Amino acid sequence: MPRPLVLSNGRLYLAYDAHYQLRDLTWPHVGYPNHVNGERARFGVWCEGQLAWTDAPEWTVAMAYEPGCLVGVTTLTHHGWQIRLTITEAVDPDQPVHVRRIVAEDLAGRGRTIRVFLHAYLEIGQSDVGNTAFYWAAHDAIVNYRGEHAFLFGGRTESGGISQYSMGIAKFQGLEGTWRDADDGELGMNPIAQGSVDFTARYDLDLAHGPATLWTWMHAAHHIDDLLPAPPASEMGVVIERARSSGHQCLATSEPKGFASLPESWRNLYQRSLLIMQANCDHGGAILAANDSDIMASNRAHYSYCWPRDGARIAEVMDQSGRPETARAFLLFARHLVRPHRQFFLQKYRPDGCVGASWHPWVHLGQPVVPFQEDETALTLSLLRSHFDHTRDQLMLEDVWQHFGRGAAQAMLAHRDGRGMPLPSWDLWEERYDVHAFTTASVIRALEDAAHLAAHLGDDFAPALTEAAHTMRVGFDATFLDAERGVYLRRPGDTTVDASVLAALLHLETDLTQTAAHATYQMVVERLSIPTAIGGLARYENDYYHRASEWYTGNPWVISTLWAAQTEIRLGHLDQAQQRLDWCVHRTTSTHLLAEQFHPETGAPSASRRSPGRTRSL
Repeated sequence: MPRPLVLSNGRLYLAYDAHYQLRDLTWPHVGYPNHVNGERARFGVWCEGQLAWTDAPEWTVAMAYEPGCLVGVTTLTHHGWQIRLTITEAVDPDQPVHVRRIVAEDLAGRGRTIRVFLHAYLEIGQSDVGNTAFYWAAHDAIVNYRGEHAFLFGGRTESGGISQYSMGIAKFQGLEGTWRDADDGELGMNPIAQGSVDFTARYDLDLAHGPATLWTWMHAAHHIDDLLPAPPASEMGVVIERARSSGHQCLATSEPKGFASLPESWRNLYQRSLLIMQANCDHGGAILAANDSDIMASNRAHYSYCWPRDGARIAEVMDQSGRPETARAFLLFARHLVRPHRQFFLQKYRPDGCVGASWHPWVHLGQPVVPFQEDETALTLSLLRSHFDHTRDQLMLEDVWQHFGRGAAQAMLAHRDGRGMPLPSWDLWEERYDVHAFTTASVIRALEDAAHLAAHLGDDFAPALTEAAHTMRVGFDATFLDAERGVYLRRPGDTTVDASVLAALLHLETDLTQTAAHATYQMVVERLSIPTAIGGLARYENDYYHRASEWYTGNPWVISTLWAAQTEIRLGHLDQAQQRLDWCVHRTTSTHLLAEQFHPETGAPSASRRSPGRTRSL
């Protein structure tokens, strides 16, 4: 399940859970390091002698975005107290600054005073060792720092700033943290703590004369002396306005031909998807697969990594939607990931370019192997061609071809068997080490694209690439076509029906009306459609990952359903394709986000605590 509310500027990234608890805070890269690191920052209100954090059942939490931008709007309603808080917030497009405008209302009209408690437990730099939190009296703010990462938290009400504060030890020797100090509505005023620490700040709001407003400010820097204290409320509002303008600007050039004629629900999902994808793009070029830390509860790992496969597909979409700078940055990032002795990508990378954690072994059946997924290299090489076709950026092409493209093409030529077909690598689901239809399709296209670029650059390597691609195209049917059943297989001898075979045929631009391709489409739809009111298509038969019930072959996945829709568009079955697109729209959250997969009976998003075996952004 994705975080329902995400804010980002390519450096500072924040994500809230459904209870309006801040669960992810990364800086100076999107995705790394995560300074919340699987913990949480709480939001609470004291009223009528009681404190309620927003994860309490008395709260109703409604989250949304303002149209066309990454400005979040969250409404917190406590029905027992008849208190409502409306929070409008954004990250500055250019600075590591986060601003919130919190408007509190007394719906009962009894003119009460409430106390807002803002808590945070940060593991700065992904560590609970050697952190410091202190109240900086000169700026009426709280500073939390460790090493090269420092954060300042301040705020302003109509009558002043922080009313009370407390710094303390948390998550150590049985101590829960200063958020427990707020239980009686008062804070202990401890001004500093070091080690594994948290902090809580209190702001008082008087609702006697109508709604009251609290502005909060967070700034990140590399040294405490570079931190910026909260400015007047009027200046904080400029941050939200800049975020609005930035989002509207981003979408102004992204409307494809015929966009206005599409259903409004499709247009909204398209625009929100572009903004969320951009939010997960780091300023250094990496495109992150998933920036949420829920899996850390069970595996002490996360998915804030750049998979080149995911990055290449998203970059291609950004090119097509009028954001070529995103694809360019990704290609320049990718060129630094290869090495002279290994001119292809490993599984995944941190946004700073370091190799990411992996579950793929460096030995297979007792023999040493380099664990990689060849489609990741292939799709990035194809992106180089499509990006050049969009931009005609000759200098960028020459640079990336020299440092990545040519070597990647050579690596793919070297990774072939005696028939000229690819040797084994890990599949796109990251579960099987073998020769796969989707991987082979991506390599064929990459070799064809590389041949085109080589010819354009006058590189005599082009004929060898053209010949290799032709050999693979001819060998594709011999390798993956089940002659007895007349359908394509995901790998030789494996009759498990897999939706990724449709993706392979789409990628090869196969004539989908030809007998075997059409029979494969029909087989995928027949065998993978979920026979419940929820509908959708599973990834493949008997998919083990988060399988909700043995009664169904798997859970419905968005990506499998959309591959079927793409196929139907190519076949001219537009009514069926429209139904699948409507299915996706219907599955979105209030903030227009889609989970990866859903429960086949309830339609609830499947929690994303995955073990090895999938990607997020195909």
